[in-house]
Amino acid sequence: MQHRIHTLLLLLALTPALHAQTWQLFDTSLRTHTLLDLNITNLSITARDTNDQRFTLPTAQAVRLTNIHAPADESQPANAFIRLADGQQLFGSLRLTRESDIINLEHPRLGRFIIPLSAITRLSLTPAAADLTAPDSGYDLIVLSNGDRIEGTFLGLTTTGTRILLAGSDQPIDLPLDTIAAVLRPQNPPANTRNDRVTLNDGTVVDAPRVTLTSNRLALYPALGTRRAELPTSHVTQIDLRHNGSRLVPFRQQPTRIVEPANAYGLDIPPRLSPAGQHLHAPTTHEITLPDNTVGIILNAQLDPSIPETRRHWPDIALTLTLSNIPPHSALIDQHNPAINLTIPVQPAPRADTLTLDLKTAQRGPVLDRLLITQAEFLVADKSQN
Repeated sequence: MQHRIHTLLLLLALTPALHAQTWQLFDTSLRTHTLLDLNITNLSITARDTNDQRFTLPTAQAVRLTNIHAPADESQPANAFIRLADGQQLFGSLRLTRESDIINLEHPRLGRFIIPLSAITRLSLTPAAADLTAPDSGYDLIVLSNGDRIEGTFLGLTTTGTRILLAGSDQPIDLPLDTIAAVLRPQNPPANTRNDRVTLNDGTVVDAPRVTLTSNRLALYPALGTRRAELPTSHVTQIDLRHNGSRLVPFRQQPTRIVEPANAYGLDIPPRLSPAGQHLHAPTTHEITLPDNTVGIILNAQLDPSIPETRRHWPDIALTLTLSNIPPHSALIDQHNPAINLTIPVQPAPRADTLTLDLKTAQRGPVLDRLLITQAEFLVADKSQN
């Protein structure tokens, strides 16, 4: 009997730890903290650190929070996906109205969104045409459910379907909604805002003026939403706290020039993107234009997981980052040092600056010199926004 009581007490003691979510916080000083029992208010972030000590940080000094063990989403896929020019991504069910210049979307967790047509770069109604981009002609690309593609101007949704003005025509046509697979629209990225950004485990990326988090529940009022929403933090994978002017900008969003394309024994090997990150092959050299007000560089990379374990003794890659106002940063990546994590403070340059990312083969040749970049971002601190 005493043994059973002891076991029960032990399980009760462990229950909070089993359910506690672990967060990684990245701050404006380029430091990373691992935290439990996270709370976010407008003024401060409080938590416990891994030594069970109380942790407090002004919210203005936090940049990003990542839920390390967020579970995979198991909900049914939505019937519509919308991507906005500012990077937001929304899923849900379309609600047809008489107002063709807006899109009404019902999100399963965040409620109703009212989205200006002018803000949309992609509307997908089926998984078709996932890899297509808008044409250079300046027209929208409309992908039909039978696979055909037409160019024109997407004028919006009506109570009966979609309205389109074909290229070269002056008379709109209406098409039933079930004949449309996707609409891709060319857009220039809008000016950056100070909205916080929340990423959910279903792929939703949504902006809100402020977010708060208490007792494992996140509260937000989406910038394009119609109501305040609350959801368990188990659905949240990432929170970018951008209202203080600090934000992380991926390398891939910046103008990039490939100075030296990768070539192994006469075979050209272009860069490749995957859900895991960017795959590069040495030797190659890239030049990336820094955003204005860059104060830091974050680069995490590793030997490409596609390299078989039995051959991981073969690759050796010399990586060098060069910028005009900091000393070069170099690292050798091989079986003894298979991953690197670089955080480099930067003094903001008075003019546009360029980061050079150089990969060289070291001693054993380029055959397996493959690198996976899992994170490559600039820390930007724009204190001039209001």
